Amino acid sequence: MRSFVTILASIAATEARNCKKDITLIMEAEGKHPCVYTNDVDGHRNVCYGYDLENDVAPRELLSVSAEFQDVISGDECLDETQCNILLYQNAGS
Repeated sequence: MRSFVTILASIAATEARNCKKDITLIMEAEGKHPCVYTNDVDGHRNVCYGYDLENDVAPRELLSVSAEFQDVISGDECLDETQCNILLYQNAGS
């Protein structure tokens, strides 16, 4: 009989693979847009890989990647690859 720890490790590894697949799907479906754009589905302003700038935590999350919310949403500031990836990974599970 497999130990509980072995089973948990197996589940964690599977979840990690699934998360990577989810992120790859998002990246492929959304494409990267380093500057603000309007989502054609709901009309929200987005950046990077479909990150919704009109969500309640966007100002705080942008600040966490050293970006100013007002500058990004106005189109005065674009995000780099690292910033986009951090936002993607932070929000892939939500």
